[in-house]
Amino acid sequence: MSVHADYLIRQFSHHVFEALLDAELLEQETVTAMKCWEHSGFHVFVGEPVPADDSDTRRFLARYLKKSPLMNPRLEIIQTDKEPLVRVHKFTDDGSQTREFEPLSFLAELSQHIPDMWEQTTRYVGIYSARTRGAKRVPMDFPGPLPEINSPERPSTYWAASMKRVFEFDPLECPKCGATMKIKAFILEQAEIRRLCENLGEVPW
Repeated sequence: MSVHADYLIRQFSHHVFEALLDAELLEQETVTAMKCWEHSGFHVFVGEPVPADDSDTRRFLARYLKKSPLMNPRLEIIQTDKEPLVRVHKFTDDGSQTREFEPLSFLAELSQHIPDMWEQTTRYVGIYSARTRGAKRVPMDFPGPLPEINSPERPSTYWAASMKRVFEFDPLECPKCGATMKIKAFILEQAEIRRLCENLGEVPW
C-alpha cells in the first residue's frame, strides 16, 4: 500500500490551522496567507514500509528511538472479544489517566516518534558542536602537555551495573548457566566484531 506524502502534508496542515483558528490563536487572513507560501514549514516523512517478518529492521527502528515516549510498565494489553487493545497509563498527581488504542493505531502513534534519517535529536554546543574541529582545537587550546593517564589494571564493570539498574538486564550473566562472566578484553576491530556477530547470529550495527 503506497502512502502519498503530499496528501498527508495537506491534511496535517489543514488540521493544525483548524485547531489554531478554533483556539483563536490565528486569524483567517493569516492562515490564507500562510497557505500561499512556497515553503509552508509542514513536512511528513514517509519511509520504506517495514514487513512484519523483518525482525532486523524492526529491531533497528526500536534502537533508533533515542528517547522512547513510553515505558513498558505503562503499557497494558486488554483482551476483548474482537481484538486486543493497548492501554497506556499516564501517571499524574491526581491519579492515573489511561488511553486505549487498537493495535495498528498504537503502532501508528508510536511511529510518529521515530526521527527522520540524519535528523538531529540532540544538539551540542561549544567544543562538542563539531567532532572534527573540536578534536583539532583541543591540543592547541590546552595550556600545557596532556597529562598521562594510567590505564586501569582491569576493565571497569560500572557500565554493567548501570545497564542492570536501568534496563533490568545483567550483561555479565551467562545465558546458559547463569553465572557471572568476567571481562577478558574489549574488541575494537570492525572485521573481528563483524565475524563474531555473524557466528552468533547477531546484526553488526
